[in-house]
Amino acid sequence: MNITFLIGNGFDLNLGLKTSYHNFLDYYYLKDMDDDNENIKYFKKIIREERDNGIDTWADAEISLGRVTGKFDDVDKFLECFEDFSIKLQEYLLLEQNKIDFNIYEENVLHNFDTISRNLYTLFDENYQPTFEEFFKNKSKNFTFINLNYTNSIEEYLELNNSNAKIIDVHNSLSEHIIIGLSNESQIENKEFLNDETFKQFILKSSCDEYFNKAKYSLARSYIYDSDLIILYGTSLGESDMHWWKYICNWLDRYDKKLIIYNFGIPPKTFKFNRHKKETQKKNEFLEFCPSDVNKQSIKKKIYCIENNIFEEIKDIFKESNDCNINNEKSNISNVS
Repeated sequence: MNITFLIGNGFDLNLGLKTSYHNFLDYYYLKDMDDDNENIKYFKKIIREERDNGIDTWADAEISLGRVTGKFDDVDKFLECFEDFSIKLQEYLLLEQNKIDFNIYEENVLHNFDTISRNLYTLFDENYQPTFEEFFKNKSKNFTFINLNYTNSIEEYLELNNSNAKIIDVHNSLSEHIIIGLSNESQIENKEFLNDETFKQFILKSSCDEYFNKAKYSLARSYIYDSDLIILYGTSLGESDMHWWKYICNWLDRYDKKLIIYNFGIPPKTFKFNRHKKETQKKNEFLEFCPSDVNKQSIKKKIYCIENNIFEEIKDIFKESNDCNINNEKSNISNVS
């Protein structure tokens, strides 16, 4: 049985790392503030306005970049700002990534992965356990992790477990040119910029993947195609990654497979009808990305939204060390020239 995880920023947040868009912007606004030229100051002003208007996830932020192009009439000026934004993001995430040391919490990590690899269904919600116990019965498991993050936290987690799981960093790692941008041309407000080859190659994610000749997108799609079960963990169902959601929709439509979406944020002791409502909302949110020629009602029956945290055993394992460093970080950031 082939099981594929798509891992989003929720994995790092679950660990206790400060990798949210808000966390980064607090750093970005102050970083090199005195040395910013007028162009970058203008860009930061726009980004701040976008944030004030409710942009609070990475998926929202990438779509926001598409809108921001409409505020510029010179593609080179926008690319200068985009490069500065990307470089500062890479710097910030490296600071967070360097806090990771799973060896400190080896017992938690090993036990968590052992449960996942042997009895994954026991981590699902109670009402789904019988379904998936039968689904997994007498079947060996092959794991693939498609990492939508830039950090190496999932690699470190699997390495400690001596796992043979395959890992694909589809947006590249922090040791490479990170891929941040949009899913398609319709998300770019300034259509004139699409006439610039450099802009297209670095703002459109699939084009950037092709430019660096990584072929990670096609490799990831091949593993999705061969999957029996896909689990979305910590991912925002945003438009900037809609190509993945559309591909999974087609996969579900053509084959008798299953999709699990981790539905974070349902409070404890919630009545079942409220849980059902939240589950239906999440399913419908995903189905919005389905192509028009697929059978949505058929797909819907193959989607399961779980509330139990698969990685609960490693939740907040770095929070304590992060909290200890908050004052030092703020001091360092505010003193950067």
